[in-house]
Amino acid sequence: MNEVIVITNGVISEHGTYQELLSHNGPFAEFINSYLTETNNDLEDEGAEIVINLIIVLSRWLMSE
Repeated sequence: MNEVIVITNGVISEHGTYQELLSHNGPFAEFINSYLTETNNDLEDEGAEIVINLIIVLSRWLMSE
């Protein structure tokens, strides 16, 4: 099982699997949701779609572990 460790201001603020962290709606979930929202708004940027696809692939991989 893969575990994500979130560090906020130099301190571990939360840890768990990707799916657990998303379900807790803590700093990790806020970051992912904020990043995806901002990236979706900037799709004119040529690399944004690649980044979104990479995040989706990484998310699926982490959830399958």
